[in-house]
Amino acid sequence: MALIVQKHGGTSVADVDKVKRVAEHVRRSREAGDEVVAVVSAMGGTTDSLLSLANQLSDDPAARELDALVSTGECVSAAALAIALGHLGVPARSLTGDEAGVVTDDSHGRATVIGVEPARLKAELAAGRVPVVAGFQGRSRTTGDRTTLGRGGSDTTAVALAAALGADSCEICSDVDGVFTADPRRVPGAVRIPVVPYPEMAELAACGARVLALPAVEYAWRHEVAVRMLYSAGGDGVGSWVGRRPGTPAGETEDHEVTGIAHQDPLLSCYVEDIAPDEVARLMAGLAVESVEPIMVRYGRVDIPSCCTGVSFVVPHVAAARVRQVLGGREALWGPAPLGRISVVRRGIGRDLAQPQRLLGALRLAAVPVDDLEVTGGRISVLCRSGHLDRALAAVHDEFVGAASATHRRDGAPVAAGRSRG
Repeated sequence: MALIVQKHGGTSVADVDKVKRVAEHVRRSREAGDEVVAVVSAMGGTTDSLLSLANQLSDDPAARELDALVSTGECVSAAALAIALGHLGVPARSLTGDEAGVVTDDSHGRATVIGVEPARLKAELAAGRVPVVAGFQGRSRTTGDRTTLGRGGSDTTAVALAAALGADSCEICSDVDGVFTADPRRVPGAVRIPVVPYPEMAELAACGARVLALPAVEYAWRHEVAVRMLYSAGGDGVGSWVGRRPGTPAGETEDHEVTGIAHQDPLLSCYVEDIAPDEVARLMAGLAVESVEPIMVRYGRVDIPSCCTGVSFVVPHVAAARVRQVLGGREALWGPAPLGRISVVRRGIGRDLAQPQRLLGALRLAAVPVDDLEVTGGRISVLCRSGHLDRALAAVHDEFVGAASATHRRDGAPVAAGRSRG
């Protein structure tokens, strides 16, 4: 008998029929002899609706009350799934993040999980019940207030519960049938990767591959939690493992070469001129408060008369209004068109000086102009116009993955992987 933590995303519990399907999924796991802890996100679109409600009531809602409001979406899902399980004869009890023992810092809207006090969860399991936990939320260690973990926070909830309980595995069940070499909705030749080491999964998550939230990857990496990405609507039940498979000895992970292509779009570039280093620091801190994560940040001085120091960065298109709010009255130059970023992720790729040229050469052959290039040890990223993104993704995937990934190809028609949210 195994202990499994299953996380079911917002699209998996989006309506009554889907909640019933999730309940059947949990029931089958129980019938197979496993103990199950279920973690759920809010029903699809609920969080955005609650945020809209808050913004209609106030231009600047208090962060504490905003967390109290938006966290109710997951509570609804948890209670609904517990009711559906009860109808199937499976004893279940819904729990808030606080009741499940999730402890966080004090940062409303983007709290960090400090740990889990699992006594209540263990008691429910010992009583033969399925704990159904509202994801995305916890309790502040110092104030006792309810906090939320930010987008993708239910992934982190599930991983943290699995770590605290010593679960055999953590299953992320959503509209994602594993981790692919690229998003198969944009790249038809993308194939599933059986096992993705923690470092590469963290890099892919940071670069836009939103199959598993970055904080969840980092938490799993620190606590060596075996995470399995599965398609909630069935599929072949294989999925992808992140970090290690169950049974791998503690302290050991499967270490092999994985290449993945991640993308982000639409993005906008912003340039602020004549800005001092301490002002840049304040600007970046202000963006963090607004939950805006700038990428490809450039700061420098050109020692030529009439030239000045400036900072440039790229942000998601939807964050432009928040960036302008942080900038206040300071003027900024915005790029003329939406951009897309493509990142090739592979351990050590940036230390091979031939690889950036290889990437640029593939894009040149595909007639895709490049706006910027960034190289780190584990990835190479380029910016291009958003309208060229599909052509660029196909060219880059063909160059860096191509036929080499055919050994991982599944039988039958490909299942388009979606994006995990919440």
